[in-house]
Formats: sequence, C-alpha cells, structure tokens
Amino acid sequence: MFLFSLGILVKLISETVEAIDPGPLEAIRATGGNIIQIIWFGAIPQILPQYVSYSLYVLEINVRASVVLGFVGAGGVGLILKQQLSLFNYGNVSTIIFLTFVGVTVIDVVSTNVRKRLV
Repeated sequence: MFLFSLGILVKLISETVEAIDPGPLEAIRATGGNIIQIIWFGAIPQILPQYVSYSLYVLEINVRASVVLGFVGAGGVGLILKQQLSLFNYGNVSTIIFLTFVGVTVIDVVSTNVRKRLV
C-alpha cells in the first residue's frame, strides 16, 4: 500500500507543479530573488494546498483499503472486523464500521478545513 500511495502522491503532485502559475515566479525572479526565494515564495504557496489535500485523500483511501484488505486476510482493521463477524459479535461489528465511517469523515472534514485555510 505504501508504494501505491507514494505513486498516487507523486503523480498528483507532479501534475500540480506543472500547472502552477508562472507569473509569481517571474515576478520574484525579476525583483532579484534567488532560486530558494522563488521556490519558497512563488511555488510552495501554490502547491501546498493541493499537497495537503492529496495527502489527506491518500490517507482516506488507505483507511478504506485497510478494511478491505484486512477482510480478505491481509491484517489491519478488516481482520478485526472479520473476526468479530465470525464470532457473531454484531455490536462490535457495527462499532468498527461506525468508527471507520467516522474516521473517514473526520479526515474529509479536516482536509476541507485545512484546504480552505491555505487557499
């Protein structure tokens, strides 16, 4: 899952970097800014909101995938869910499903709020 997540992040961030507005970069360069200043004050502010959003999105995907992978035997939250189902502990099963839903929802809300503050 790590390599898959890393691949998604690299692809999405590289597309974000390619789509940044060159205007601020040229303005900093025209006023005598060095390469560090161009990156720090021109590129990072344009990339950071998308990077945070994509990172939280990948985290959300990983939470969901851990349930599915664990359910088929790879461990994680899904393994606990499968064990509780096999023991007919439906109260625990509903709690696990509810907490997974809450966790994904919290990640989504945090992502939205962080992105609003950065933009």
